[in-house]
Amino acid sequence: MTKNLIIIDPGSELNQAARLMAKNSIRRLPVVNNGILVGILTSTDVLMVSPELTELLVENARMENQREYSDSEKSVPGTCEICGNFVEYLDVYDGKFLCEECKEDLEDE
Repeated sequence: MTKNLIIIDPGSELNQAARLMAKNSIRRLPVVNNGILVGILTSTDVLMVSPELTELLVENARMENQREYSDSEKSVPGTCEICGNFVEYLDVYDGKFLCEECKEDLEDE
């Protein structure tokens, strides 16, 4: 269980929620109204409603990936740098964040 749970108010702006998620490297944000959980906002929800916030979340995933997993092939959520589709799992291939399909296409070339 997490001690200092990061939450957001239902009246908060979407870009505030995206920044909070990116800053704290979280993909799910509890929405709490007067101490009662009223929902959970996910990074996918944010990107479906406001695609322009994609860059914020992708950049955070990129920084997190470089900081913690520079020598491994851990997957992160974000937008594929070739096809532009948002997926939950991007892989680093030849210095780019790619979805599995685009990565396979490049490997087959």
